[in-house]
Amino acid sequence: MMRKIFTGILLAASLPAFADIAADLSSGKSVQEAYQAASAECGGNCDEQIFADMLAAGVAVESITQAALASGADVASVMSAATKAGVSVADAGAAVQQAAGNLGMDVAAVDNAVTSFITNQPATAAGNVTQQQQAPVLTAPPVPETPAPFNPTTPDDISPI
Repeated sequence: MMRKIFTGILLAASLPAFADIAADLSSGKSVQEAYQAASAECGGNCDEQIFADMLAAGVAVESITQAALASGADVASVMSAATKAGVSVADAGAAVQQAAGNLGMDVAAVDNAVTSFITNQPATAAGNVTQQQQAPVLTAPPVPETPAPFNPTTPDDISPI
C-alpha cells in the first residue's frame, strides 16, 4: 500500500506541466488563457517551459508566440523560449513578427528586437552559423569537353571504302 502511494506521489511530481496546459486547452480555454494560467502557476518566470510544454501539447508556434506577447512577454524572452524549445531562429523570428502584426504592435520595433536577438546569439546548428562552422562546399569536377560528332563535309573526310 505504501509503495502505491509513494509511486503515485512520485509520478505526480514527475508529470510535465503540459498536462495542465493540455487539460486547459481541452476544457475550452484559448491558447492565451492557457498560457496566462501556466505563467501565473509558476510565478511568471517559466516562459521557456511553457513554450516547450505547449509545443508538446500540439500548439502551433505562431499561436504560442502570439499568446506570450499578448500576455506581456518581451520579444527577446519569447525568441529565447522558442529557440530553447527547439524552434529554429528563423521560424521563431517569423512567428514573432506575424504575432506582432496580429496584435497591432510596433512592427519596426519588433523587427529591430528580432534582429538584435539573432545577431546576439551564439552560433548554433539550428540558428546562426559562422564561417568556421559551415561544412565545406563540395563541387563536382569539371565535365570534360566532348568532341563534336564526326560530320564529313569534304571528300578528304570521307573514307575510301
